[in-house]
Amino acid sequence: MNSRNVLQPEIDWLAGMSTIISAYEEIAASRMQKIRNKVLNNRTFLNGLNEVYNQVKLSYLAKGHHKDELVMKKNGKTLAVMMSANTGLYGDIVQKTLDLFVGDLEKNKTDVAIVGRLGKALFEQRTGGKFPFTYFDLPDSAVSYDEFRKIVDFIVNYQRSVIYHGVFRSIITQEAIATNISGNEIIKEAAAGDSHPWLFEPSLEEILIFFETEIFSSLFVHTIHESQLAKYAARMVTLDQADDNIKKSITKLRLESQRFKHRQNNRKMLGTLSGLPLVQLR
Repeated sequence: MNSRNVLQPEIDWLAGMSTIISAYEEIAASRMQKIRNKVLNNRTFLNGLNEVYNQVKLSYLAKGHHKDELVMKKNGKTLAVMMSANTGLYGDIVQKTLDLFVGDLEKNKTDVAIVGRLGKALFEQRTGGKFPFTYFDLPDSAVSYDEFRKIVDFIVNYQRSVIYHGVFRSIITQEAIATNISGNEIIKEAAAGDSHPWLFEPSLEEILIFFETEIFSSLFVHTIHESQLAKYAARMVTLDQADDNIKKSITKLRLESQRFKHRQNNRKMLGTLSGLPLVQLR
């Protein structure tokens, strides 16, 4: 860059980008705040719900059933589902989820499902078609019932379903985790004798069916919200870093513009002085 006429348009362009990024950051912050309290409160609720499910399953085991035997008939397979995104600007949380997902697939043979266009593209690039998979499209923000139901109806047929997704720890920390939403890892063989006598109304089997359908859906919805919260937080951090880098670049360009202006002024002064008559210089 050797001209102020080149520097100023770039400064103006970067200033415009900073405004756009700030707007996106505010949108991400608004969406994150909207679901943050809901997700954090639901964690406690679902932990309690799992404890109840545990007691129901223990009672079912006490009647002589096997720990993997559910009231509803399953296909006996395990499904690994990766929750990703349709667009970018989510920092490294999608990549972290992919790393965990592919790492487990290398160790365990399971059926595979991918949710989100970005995850699909990254997974195909990473594995080169090594793992066949089922793909589902799901919006990054508003999710319709039909879109959600299509995924649930597919997942519910599996004996064991593990969802790989981002989880919010703090504004600057998001992790990738694997969550089993089938309930069949809650139970351990040794726990079968720990069940307490419960009175089930209308029946133990009907209550267990409720857990294996409605509660299953609730657990999956929670993983979607966890994933969204982690992505919005990651986007805020990414956009904040980008805005900070832009502002540093603008400061650098303005300093360069000032130096260029000073060099021009110095050359003009030297030109003026060099053109003065010798007698005037004395």
